[in-house]
Amino acid sequence: MKLHGRVSKIEAQKTIDSLRSLGAIDYSYKIFSDKDFVYIPLKERVSRDGMEIIGLEGVRNELWKYPSKIRGSYDTIGSIAVFHKNIGRNVKLLARNIISTNGHIRSVYLDTGISGDLRIRNMKLLAGVDDTTTLHRENGIVLRVDLSGVYFSPRLATERMRVARSVKEGEYIIDMFSGVGPFSILIARMHSVKIVAIDKNPLAISLLKENMGLNRLKGNITAINEDVSRAMPGLSKADRIIMNLPHESARYVELARGSLRRGGILNYYEICDHEGIAARMQDFRAKGFDIVSKREVHGYSRNEMMFSLDLIKLI
Repeated sequence: MKLHGRVSKIEAQKTIDSLRSLGAIDYSYKIFSDKDFVYIPLKERVSRDGMEIIGLEGVRNELWKYPSKIRGSYDTIGSIAVFHKNIGRNVKLLARNIISTNGHIRSVYLDTGISGDLRIRNMKLLAGVDDTTTLHRENGIVLRVDLSGVYFSPRLATERMRVARSVKEGEYIIDMFSGVGPFSILIARMHSVKIVAIDKNPLAISLLKENMGLNRLKGNITAINEDVSRAMPGLSKADRIIMNLPHESARYVELARGSLRRGGILNYYEICDHEGIAARMQDFRAKGFDIVSKREVHGYSRNEMMFSLDLIKLI
């Protein structure tokens, strides 16, 4: 018997993406489905919301034997593929295979970790052209990204659209850690709003300004190259604040609270385990927030994941 994760079809893609990011899928077996469920072969037991672990005979995947069909988990950002885990001696073979079978991919890198105050990826070229700058398209917008100098994750594309769709016309929004502007650009593309986008990385703000020119925007974006602790106290209270700094957002909750009007919305992101997010939710309630929703955005490690909280400031 082979361990499989059974998940409803509506939750399947999110769960597959989460498991793939952990390297938890056993590609020597096939992912398959029936009328109601999708069955995902697992290397070992791993917990995910909405997924039940069961034992099945499974369906062997013979393609895994051949080098041309080597599989691995990677992100696609424009014309660049990025591995987040070194899958061993075959990683360079896989990198060359990705370029040869995907006409739009020209560079493949291994992300060896994020370092520094500006959340910069350490990139090692595996195959192709050594150029970390690319144009990335998602949700009908285009973003210029330089992976050697700014942090960007394509895994939040669905989340960015979800938030953008919840925005109302005329909102005043503060994007606290804007990066190259994926939240701000999409929202301003869809709505007539006023956004203040803040990032202390000068390259990120430079690229954000370029991205403002690359997209037809309904809203207005003011880009500020500054630390949020210095930039925000002088701003008017916002209708909505976006806090996408998942490893450090908790440090800035009081700053965000003070900059949000009563009844305003906080879109908060944090990487932690289930116990950690439960404690954070309790802390938000104690600070006068009502929790509208909690979502698992994607997996991060065996026990941690990125969570999204939507909150309303009550007092």
